[in-house]
Amino acid sequence: MSTDQEAVTARLPRPPSGRKLKFPREMSGVLAAGMVLLAVLVLGAQLYALFRGTPGPGVFAVAGHLGAGALCFACQRMLDRRTGRATILPGVLMVVVAAATLWFFWWS
Repeated sequence: MSTDQEAVTARLPRPPSGRKLKFPREMSGVLAAGMVLLAVLVLGAQLYALFRGTPGPGVFAVAGHLGAGALCFACQRMLDRRTGRATILPGVLMVVVAAATLWFFWWS
């Protein structure tokens, strides 16, 4: 590495470590990815049922899963771009949306 490159890399700011919030961010990412995957699977099941001529999950269930997946994805994007107390509301909202989706469409 030349001295010019060393001088440029020495001036770059270091990213914040954020070690104490690493695990919750990773778990929220897994939750968001799971909700998006679930939405895609429910949509696929509806399309499969539509082409086979059988009843599927229904428009309400598909719309609910797609909306929940989109909202969890948006919350995760906010979590990835913020630090401190600004991450509390999107994190809690994502857990509530995921729990409500699973409760109303799968468990009740």
